[in-house]
Amino acid sequence: MLVPPIPLTRRSVLGLAASSLGAAALAACGNNSPTGGGDGATATATWPTHVTPPVVAGGRASSLPGVPTMYTAPLKEFTRAVPSPPGDGSEVTTFQILWGTPPQDDASNLWLQELNQRLGVTYRANLAPGASYNDKFATLLASGNLPDLMFVQDTSPQGLQAAEDGALLDLSDLLAGDKVLEWPHLAHIRTETWQRSSKHGRILGIPNEDPVLTRFPAIRSDALEAIGATDVGTTIDDFLDRFVEMGKLGTLQGKEFYPMLDLGPLTEVAEWMFGIGPEWQLDDAGKLRHKYQHPRYPEVVEYLRRFWDGGAVFPDPTASNKSQKLENGQVGYNRDSYNAFFLDSQIRKLRASTPGADLTFFVPPAAPDATLTVVRTDGYWGIVAISSRVTDPARQKLLLSILNWFRSPFGSEEYQFINDGIEGVHFTRAADGSITKTQDEAAHSDHAALSWLGVSPVNNNYLIPPDLADKADNFFTTVETLAKDPVSSPVLGLVSEKASRSAGTRGSVRDDYVTGMLYGRRPVTDYQSFLDDWLRAGGQEALDDYQQRYDARESAAPSSPSPTK
Repeated sequence: MLVPPIPLTRRSVLGLAASSLGAAALAACGNNSPTGGGDGATATATWPTHVTPPVVAGGRASSLPGVPTMYTAPLKEFTRAVPSPPGDGSEVTTFQILWGTPPQDDASNLWLQELNQRLGVTYRANLAPGASYNDKFATLLASGNLPDLMFVQDTSPQGLQAAEDGALLDLSDLLAGDKVLEWPHLAHIRTETWQRSSKHGRILGIPNEDPVLTRFPAIRSDALEAIGATDVGTTIDDFLDRFVEMGKLGTLQGKEFYPMLDLGPLTEVAEWMFGIGPEWQLDDAGKLRHKYQHPRYPEVVEYLRRFWDGGAVFPDPTASNKSQKLENGQVGYNRDSYNAFFLDSQIRKLRASTPGADLTFFVPPAAPDATLTVVRTDGYWGIVAISSRVTDPARQKLLLSILNWFRSPFGSEEYQFINDGIEGVHFTRAADGSITKTQDEAAHSDHAALSWLGVSPVNNNYLIPPDLADKADNFFTTVETLAKDPVSSPVLGLVSEKASRSAGTRGSVRDDYVTGMLYGRRPVTDYQSFLDDWLRAGGQEALDDYQQRYDARESAAPSSPSPTK
């Protein structure tokens, strides 16, 4: 494949994400704009008022929307975010993703017992593994026996069906304008995130908010030093030369060394460099096209091919155990998430395995006559919805209060309990505030299985471990530079069943042609044949369908700017 898919894991959900669409124009629409997700014409009520989340002392906040606040020192003091339990002693049922091992029974599950006390309810979770989650959700929908709260992957066919069938409670009026202030932590959600996650201009759930960017390029600084360089260069030729020269090293720090294992992690960066933009985009005439139809995309393919021809890529790009090779000091470049670099942590593992090795984050140069065009995320992944079967207004507000509690901000007792567990059971705390996990695997499984409902603002902060604090400035500066003017897709919120239906066929055509062109099995001059076959394999049908839906939305809201930036 051109870009290997990211498996659905708990780590990938906590910051890796996923898609590449965006929203600066949405934010410019204002609180009363009818523009939102979905391809219908129904205008929303006033968007919920936005209140900037608190920044705890010591945090490095960005002026750019969607860039998380960074902390480099552990907290010693915590506030209470919710003064009293929001529940009424009733039972609250959920449907949520199971990460890892199923929890123990309730009597043995200390985290669940504490959760019930803090919420003032009996929390009953229906859990389904990520791999089969949507199938089980479809079965749940068919049964009609819906729980109070449901995590919904709202762009999946099952999630869209739930929205279209009215299974999800419309929260638009409950949260409109200053009404959201009754649940102050929900008011921390950015206006653009509400807009992006809405359906036909209506709010059907609380979005699981993501930063504006989630994956960042990093290169081995010791490899640059080994070739006599201090950075990645100021031109695309400089950039290529750095990788080719690193490829000539053969070994580094006493280990077999390759600049890259495959071209996947570099492909989107190369697209940025040539100003390609999102997958679906507007041409100069204002009509939709796919990125493969961008007049400079053949240059991207030709440019990437030069890395292969220049010996900058591992001879077998299908090799497995790639992350292990990176952490073992055998690879020079990667593009991954904050979680992967700092929490998982690739940097720490690299330093431990290979003394003298280190990574530095960077901003790539732009191609001649191009502007570096960074594509932003959707801004969210999934929503937590309330069942439309909940018709009692008091019950609806109680469930919103539960979700408000789960969105308690960083620096609160609730946030630490949700994300780290119980002190003395799941972790111990040192005098400087740093925490260490205990060895109680059963307790950790209980916590991991139940704590991720899908609304905690864990993605809104960069928590840099003290031993990696030397990387904090380089990382944050890179993030802010890349996030200054990211672009997004004009079809954000539009759903094309035709595009979804042909995705596999189109992907096979791409894999055959583009992978062949990148790795020397086909000439780069095959690009036009690839594009013709890709369009015949469903690309044109998908494009026409998106165009029709895009035009309908623009006609329905002629005064609202389309979400192109």
